[in-house]
Amino acid sequence: EIISTVRVASSRLPDSVPETRRLLGREGGKATVAGMRIRAALGDGNAPEAIRTAGEIISRGDCVRVADLKINGGDLIRGFGISGERVGKVLDDLLYLVTSNAVRNEKNALFAEAEKLLR
Repeated sequence: EIISTVRVASSRLPDSVPETRRLLGREGGKATVAGMRIRAALGDGNAPEAIRTAGEIISRGDCVRVADLKINGGDLIRGFGISGERVGKVLDDLLYLVTSNAVRNEKNALFAEAEKLLR
């Protein structure tokens, strides 16, 4: 968690909700907010807004990790007969789409999008 906090504190802060979701997914909620607070203490004028956005995302329980998706690898294996790295790639692509607000994190919407991705 300390390494993640330092990584957030030493990087450009996200300036959109989708970027903030992806950062939270990569670094975790506590580390992300801690890193943002360090940036605020160092005078980064964007930090208060970034902290607020991260807090809202955490409070809402937005999907930020593959584990938060409403489908999983087993669903893709059973539904589409895929396996291995292909499963992970589809899940990663679905996560990106969900965090970007391009697809709802609902089972039917995710299955429809997975079908498009696998064409």
